[in-house]
Amino acid sequence: RQFAWVGSTMVFSVFDSTAAGLSPLVNTPVTEQVTAGNAWPNPFTSEFTIEFGSLTSGIADIRMTDMQGRNVSTGRMGVGEGSNKFAHDGSSLAAGVYTVTITNGGSVQTFRMIKAND
Repeated sequence: RQFAWVGSTMVFSVFDSTAAGLSPLVNTPVTEQVTAGNAWPNPFTSEFTIEFGSLTSGIADIRMTDMQGRNVSTGRMGVGEGSNKFAHDGSSLAAGVYTVTITNGGSVQTFRMIKAND
């Protein structure tokens, strides 16, 4: 896997390792599995909102971790096909960098959020 940050969204590519080396998996392009998202305000001082796309309706698992990988918050929400929004009150969090991961079926979207001092 290859990861890169584009704004506050982590974008990744999946590769198949073969005897000849690494080659991209042509049959499973990431762009068909995950739709783009947006997070605001970033940095935040209290509440923030993440807008993300889903290709199917269902239940999304949401996990927020600090930079040491400790779970700060977990939850689930129903999502519909298309655009969805998740709002979170982060006012009780310490200033720092957090990762919010939204998993819906086979799609995983990761957002890097920065909590500023109040």
